Amino acid sequence: MADKHATIVLTGEVQDAGFRGKVMRIAQNLELIGYIENLPNGTVRAVCEGKEEAIKSFVDKLDIHDDDIDVEDVSVDWSDATGEFKWFEVKFDNLGMEMFQGFATAGKKLGGVSSDIKAMHTDLKEGFKETKE
Repeated sequence: MADKHATIVLTGEVQDAGFRGKVMRIAQNLELIGYIENLPNGTVRAVCEGKEEAIKSFVDKLDIHDDDIDVEDVSVDWSDATGEFKWFEVKFDNLGMEMFQGFATAGKKLGGVSSDIKAMHTDLKEGFKETKE
């Protein structure tokens, strides 16, 4: 049973990067309930309830620095659980905007893959030239 409530605000490269989906999976694995949402100022807010130790573990796991995600700061406000949540979900207000952000994230990732492929192609061409000589 949930005994603590935490409101967590994350800053950095946390929007249009697949961050909320990753956070949702972390929260669900820790059996937390609540939600995560993008805020208009470019930050992300996670509100969750669960056992205090699980929430502390969650906060530690949110300090992500990989791919397109680079968390700069994590702030946490604690209170007693309210019992208002049934599960952990990604919260959004506008389906069209949510789809746009999903496409933007996919575009970023594909752009990175394209750059990697071009670099590998150049390396292979150079290697082939060297072995031919």
